[in-house]
Amino acid sequence: MTSSKHHMIRPQLLFSLAVFLLISRLTAAQEIVVRDAYTGEKLQGALVSLQSAATAETRRQFSDADGKVVFTAAGKQVLSVRFTGYHTYRDTLENGMEKFTARLLPAIDSMPVVVVTAQYGAADPDEAVQQVKIISREKIDARGAQNLRELLNSETNIRIAQDQVLGSSMSLQGLSGENVKILIDGVPVIGRLNGNIDLSQINLGNVERIEIVEGPLSVNYGTNALAGAVNLISKRTQASPFSIQSDNYYESSGNYNFTGRTGGRLKRSMVSLSGGRNFFDGWSAAHDPFYVDWQPIADSTRFDEWKPREQKFATFYFCRYFDRASLGLTADVFREQIVNRGLPRAPYGESAFDDYYRTARRSLVLNYKHRLSSKYNFSTTASAGFFGRIKNRYFRDLTTLQDQLVSDAGQQDTSVFSLFMFRPVITRSADSLRFRFEAGLDMNYETASGLRIEGREKQIGDYAAYASAEYKVYKKLALRPGLRYSWNSVFKTSPVPSLSLRYEATDRWTLRASYARGFRAPALKELYFYFVDINHNILGNTALLPEESDNAQVSFTYKKAGKSNAWRLNFSGFYNDMHNMITLALVTGTEYSYINIGRYKTTGGGMNVALQRKQVQVSAGALYAGRYNELSAENDVPVFSWSPELNGSFDWKIAKTELMLAGFYKYTGRLPGYTINAAGETELLRMNDYHTADLTLSRRWWEKRLMTEIGLRNLFDVKNVASSISSGNAHNASGSSAPIATGRQYFFRVLWDLSFEKKKS
Repeated sequence: MTSSKHHMIRPQLLFSLAVFLLISRLTAAQEIVVRDAYTGEKLQGALVSLQSAATAETRRQFSDADGKVVFTAAGKQVLSVRFTGYHTYRDTLENGMEKFTARLLPAIDSMPVVVVTAQYGAADPDEAVQQVKIISREKIDARGAQNLRELLNSETNIRIAQDQVLGSSMSLQGLSGENVKILIDGVPVIGRLNGNIDLSQINLGNVERIEIVEGPLSVNYGTNALAGAVNLISKRTQASPFSIQSDNYYESSGNYNFTGRTGGRLKRSMVSLSGGRNFFDGWSAAHDPFYVDWQPIADSTRFDEWKPREQKFATFYFCRYFDRASLGLTADVFREQIVNRGLPRAPYGESAFDDYYRTARRSLVLNYKHRLSSKYNFSTTASAGFFGRIKNRYFRDLTTLQDQLVSDAGQQDTSVFSLFMFRPVITRSADSLRFRFEAGLDMNYETASGLRIEGREKQIGDYAAYASAEYKVYKKLALRPGLRYSWNSVFKTSPVPSLSLRYEATDRWTLRASYARGFRAPALKELYFYFVDINHNILGNTALLPEESDNAQVSFTYKKAGKSNAWRLNFSGFYNDMHNMITLALVTGTEYSYINIGRYKTTGGGMNVALQRKQVQVSAGALYAGRYNELSAENDVPVFSWSPELNGSFDWKIAKTELMLAGFYKYTGRLPGYTINAAGETELLRMNDYHTADLTLSRRWWEKRLMTEIGLRNLFDVKNVASSISSGNAHNASGSSAPIATGRQYFFRVLWDLSFEKKKS
């Protein structure tokens, strides 16, 4: 009987064992090890994603101290590995593959793991629907850039203009800085002068990276985002419990900069304080590098083409983390003084008029984030920003060195602006979701006051609701429609739509295309400016209509990464058609006013290629852009004036010496235009072309706590270029030239970073 029982059980055991072996085979343990492709070093903290090819279910883990993760996998799996400082790794794992090593290729100009500008949350830049250009902290350091002007002047599709009093401004896709949104952590920077944010006032010491999105982002960010957005992402994390950093910079043109930062982390709280002082003692074309005026004399040498300026700034940040939420507070203070010393007055040169421009900017930002569930997130940002600029003219006695405030009220000016913003947003944003969305409110209240504002003070309110949704039609195609509707307290508004798509044809080829409606609200100055005296007769216009535009753009990206090299190729094109463009024009007699002049268009296309082989990375780009000639409607002139741009850069990490050699180059092509002269004939205007190039050599010491850097700026010694195109201001050195740079300069920089780890008991 016992023997019979054993004979009955044996087939069942065999069947169970067969099933167990089959299941084990189909759901084998998948071990993945992440290593550096060159050194073989095991990488801890890499984000490893495994997606089932059959069900699209995605699982994620971070690699451990041995660079290892283990999944229970069944069937074919799509592998993705991301790690800061390395190119994203992708591969397909066949069923039954138990062990696999992912070898990541280091990126000298390391791409961050995520981007956030115009996204629903942190997103892989390769998977974002919009084309996001990223300037990493590594590139900022390699360039030795101290402010946003110095950093952006080598980028294609961006032109930098310089005014020696109003500061620097930029255009993007051929559209002026009034249409470019400048953001810091998603909060607009306040303080536009003549419609532009002075880029030289935006310091980079506390910036982790910069994200640039070209094309209208009016659905996301409202007014002034018609051409695109530049978003500066601040340093908001700290690995060590306590750290101190110092950045010291000297340039032969007379720049002396110091920036410091200290931060601490205790359990669920983080706090940091950063600040610094930038000083520039002025420059003229007659100055050689390292020029110092040891015996200043009150003659014509007191006048500088590039005006002396001093900046002082500080930022305080505090963040408290909870189980599913975080609360952050940022307070920022900035002050600047520019001195415009006048030429000695004829006939005896005993006196002069000096202008002082004092700027103050303050902001307070409160940010709250809450993870409602695995799919939904809520965040809200509240900010208050204040900007003030005072211009005083003094009569200076050059024999007694006494100053007296000029009594003419037209020579003095005080302008004060404030901006209050409240922005609550809810998102459905998990990467594995087929349908994601963002919906929110964007409420802005702005005031302006000053002697040149009608009624001394004016306000404008803009209150909007917006939403966009991203739907993966199938695995390779994602569509994102969006819509913004706003109510404005001064003028009528209309809905602003957008539509973007991303199509991943293969693992290497990606197509992005978009259409967007953009708009720019008239600024308070354009609506209410009032300046009438013996020399001026300028009036605002409350009947102005918002600028609106239609934008279309397309890009193709090809990328490939091998064992020893990686390269990326991108082709792109854009077209902007603007309506109701606002400009200052002569209305009647001697009266000037802001008016809507009609249409303006820009178009262009370009390409960019980046190649990395071992420790060398090279990139090159080309752009050909056209700007609309409004005279072409009634005159025999081209519809578009075309201008080329070229740029290139290289980074070479010399392994044996640990030196980093970097170079940056840009060719800015001739910019033509047309006007009607006094004889009623069309006349060609132009701004000449020019070349700029920088070289830097740096090395990190003492376990990367210390960095020294030397550099050569403006290799081709560019100062001013001939230009018959009006800059729209009266502060440049010459009406027939445009200032570009302060000639060839040399700089030296020392940066140290001390991080103190908690002692183990």
